[in-house]
Amino acid sequence: GMLRSGTISKLRLQRIRLRTGLAEMEAMALYAASAIVEHAERHALRYPNRAANDPYADLQWGLANIHAGEAWDITPGKPAVVIAVIDTGVDYRHPDLQANIWINAAELNGVAGEDDDGNGYIDDIRGWDFAEADNDPMDVDGHGTHIAGIIAASGNNGLGIAGINWQARIMPMKVQADNSNSFLEFAIIEAIQYAIDQGAKIVNSSFGGSAGSAEEEGAFTALKDAGVLAVCAAGNSTQNTDVTANYPAGYPLDNIISVAASGSDDKLASFSNWGPTSVDLMAPGVSIYSTTLESSGTDARVRVAGSNPVEYAALGMEYAGRTGENGITGTAYNCGQGYTDQFPDGVTGYIALIQRGNRDGNDFYFDQKVQNAQVAGAKGVIIYNNRVPPDSFDASGGTLGSPGDWVPTVSITKAAGEALIALGSPTVTLINRPVIYAYMNGTSMAAPHVA
Repeated sequence: GMLRSGTISKLRLQRIRLRTGLAEMEAMALYAASAIVEHAERHALRYPNRAANDPYADLQWGLANIHAGEAWDITPGKPAVVIAVIDTGVDYRHPDLQANIWINAAELNGVAGEDDDGNGYIDDIRGWDFAEADNDPMDVDGHGTHIAGIIAASGNNGLGIAGINWQARIMPMKVQADNSNSFLEFAIIEAIQYAIDQGAKIVNSSFGGSAGSAEEEGAFTALKDAGVLAVCAAGNSTQNTDVTANYPAGYPLDNIISVAASGSDDKLASFSNWGPTSVDLMAPGVSIYSTTLESSGTDARVRVAGSNPVEYAALGMEYAGRTGENGITGTAYNCGQGYTDQFPDGVTGYIALIQRGNRDGNDFYFDQKVQNAQVAGAKGVIIYNNRVPPDSFDASGGTLGSPGDWVPTVSITKAAGEALIALGSPTVTLINRPVIYAYMNGTSMAAPHVA
């Protein structure tokens, strides 16, 4: 920028603005040659060390190893950069990805059922499913969603993880059918052509195989001719790919970056391929935490507010309602064992604290307890074990028997339940949030660090 010149006389230091057309290196030589100048150097730029506020960023060891923070100081990324992910699809509804999914504006604002932009694909609003020839690139496997998060999960949004690029756009290219476990080469070639036509600048290819293909090589050559970078996984077969090739990473094209996997010690991962000629570099690929499809398990806990907040481990009941990231907060009432006469009168929107077990020797199941609580106005239920030892969970965490319109329900230990009751009617936060992040290993995870 046009910054002012100036003097710090105590240090005999002057800041000089160069005349237009005079290069920095040339000017430094001129000044250094002068008898009245002791020393001349370029003005070094400094940047604030920007960190992401995403709560799981500290689980992403790769960010520190690749010095992502220093890169973010220069730019956290731009939405104009489009990265095509040729994979199992992408969960474009994932809360940490949805803001960064590429959108085809012509189709979004066009007429449903018509090819508004004339590219041969009808309603391709957010990419395409080339395996099943439809406009829904939704991931049912999880692989592509994990890769998309490494590249561009929304950064600094206070949620989940940080992508290496906080706001690039991910173009979902689905090339694996829902009932398959391999990618179709024909679909890959078609996806590459689409990525070129729609203006992607980088293509992530976290896939490979031992057989080369002239047609696939032609597609990657077309990427090269269009000025598109192809980042390819080197493969997970613990072999030297100079000797035993892996494609597409191994095609001799200078727009392909072939990526091996490293561990947090910056050494080659035990499973990774390598190759002095065929592999270009390595990137984090072991225990990589990123976005994934929602699993049946949940992240459950019970937190007590106050000057020194206490948190109790919990297990989400099978089929129970889910909470958002921050849980639900309310007054916890001791509702005995959950019989209809044990709930508070005239109160709604509270959290019911119920002991496991019964008072009359008859079976009294979790679903009956929770049903009673819901009818009595509870918005969440905490069930605590009545079995000894006091610090053990009900082994299965418990089930509500079948899917239904259940409120968030978790189980805690006997000791935790008794501690809550001892507090009277405390304000508690019940968390039973979906698990939508996971660890994965592979050169598949290394490639998107580079992309």
